[in-house]
Amino acid sequence: MDATTAEPAADTTTSDVTATDTPAAPVAVAPIARTDFSTIDDSSILGYLHAGTPELLDQIADAWSGLGMTLGERGADLELEFRRLEPTWTGDSAELYAESVRSLIEATRVIGTMSTDLGEVVYSSASALAQVCAMYPAGSIDASVSIDGKAS
Repeated sequence: MDATTAEPAADTTTSDVTATDTPAAPVAVAPIARTDFSTIDDSSILGYLHAGTPELLDQIADAWSGLGMTLGERGADLELEFRRLEPTWTGDSAELYAESVRSLIEATRVIGTMSTDLGEVVYSSASALAQVCAMYPAGSIDASVSIDGKAS
């Protein structure tokens, strides 16, 4: 496997309700874009740092984490109701419907987990931004001298 593909993550849930027994195919991953900060003047970088706020990032993280929690709860509710009703269903249509519901439960859980994980990444970004903004307050860089001490 090369760097542009990733193995699907192992399922660590305790549920025996799964969407399929067939493992997912490897997913193509785009190369990570790299910014050449040497081409951007220090004043602009400082402006970019202070364009957002850690508080705004915390609000965004709260939203992602809340969405993840809600999806997790809805997935659990759906599974409980499914387990209650499934024994009463019969026939080919019932089997197809049950398969669809299992897929929906799994998708809800996966998206919920991804949302919660994204919230954690955004919380970390807010913390890093607060730290860097404290190190370099707005207006703290003399535009005539670069961070490395050389005249610009």
